[in-house]
Amino acid sequence: MRKETLARRVRFHAAYLAILMMLCEALASVWPLFEGTLPIPPLVYACLGLFFAIASGIGHLYRNK
Repeated sequence: MRKETLARRVRFHAAYLAILMMLCEALASVWPLFEGTLPIPPLVYACLGLFFAIASGIGHLYRNK
């Protein structure tokens, strides 16, 4: 993979993860509203979402074209 392509992918996915983290921060302020209504604690949903977002970013970064 060429260096320019890799650098462009790194910048894109860094921005993607930064936007996702800002959305998670905004949603974190309303998590207490869901307490008791979800089958598992809201923190578990947040951690799973973050895990899959990071895994998706890594997967897209290293996929072959």
